[in-house]
Amino acid sequence: IPAMIFLGTALCSRQTRQTKMMLLLGGAVIAWYIVVQIIHQAMGMNKAEVGTVACVYALALPFCTVSADSGKQYGLRLTGMTAVGGGVLILLYGAMLMLGKLPTFLKNYVTWDGARFCAMGHPNQCAALLMIGIAFCVGFCIRSKKRWLRGLLLVLAALQFALMSLTNGRTAIMITCLMLGGIVFCALRRPGWQRLALAALAGIAVVVVLFGASQVIFRSNVDYRIGLAVQAQRTGIMDEDTPQLDGNGKLKTGSRQGTLKQNMGTLNGRTRIWQAILSRMRDDSQLRAVGTEYVDLVIQQGGRSTPTAHAHNSWMEVWCRR
Repeated sequence: IPAMIFLGTALCSRQTRQTKMMLLLGGAVIAWYIVVQIIHQAMGMNKAEVGTVACVYALALPFCTVSADSGKQYGLRLTGMTAVGGGVLILLYGAMLMLGKLPTFLKNYVTWDGARFCAMGHPNQCAALLMIGIAFCVGFCIRSKKRWLRGLLLVLAALQFALMSLTNGRTAIMITCLMLGGIVFCALRRPGWQRLALAALAGIAVVVVLFGASQVIFRSNVDYRIGLAVQAQRTGIMDEDTPQLDGNGKLKTGSRQGTLKQNMGTLNGRTRIWQAILSRMRDDSQLRAVGTEYVDLVIQQGGRSTPTAHAHNSWMEVWCRR
């Protein structure tokens, strides 16, 4: 939807030669998507989504170039407003879940996965959407001249960061911390190596403090929900929202997320997934030529026994799917 808004708004503005060339490039990518589907159907493989990921990434360039509205930036503003609105919606979901006011029709979509806040299908997906919302909140705050609006945007950014901490989507959290630390560095940097060093230290401090705060927030929620589970076991009063403990006294969860210390060496198993994909690509020439929709099977055939839905790497995902 944001891409459609961005492109639709951009097309209403004057088109230059460069933007027309980018539109042709976008059309070529769509045509390639159709060709790939025809090839797969001819080979007897029903791949409904082959090439979709590649098209999304390849069309990002025409979307950005075709806007050509550096003055008003209507497309970018509408996209940012959509992202901020999405972040506010997730905040409302989180508030209703914590207050026990969640409507029945949302109970299967907004839940606790152990101690991780889960919406939009998975805690990590929720964290990524909140990350984008935070980025646009901060960006609009920097550009705004109205104090009340700047204050409101900062509050929204802080609330989204707190909720993102409850998802424990560590990649999105770290990227957000690096982004905010980079903003502080750019704001404080001045000519001279000493001032530059101070700005760098301030940026690093912001990254460390924010990431540490996110882990404290999540750990506090873990302890709180374990306490709820223990109390429910003692009293015998349980319902569908009561946290459950496994045999080791830990919260039951479906996300299979390890601790930060355990997963540091393999980036939560990502390096093993990438190694499996590279191994399979090296051994299968047909896979290299036309790709596949079933990236999970590629990973499994490459030697990764743990079920994995995708490559956990945008470039490798595109490489596999074509």
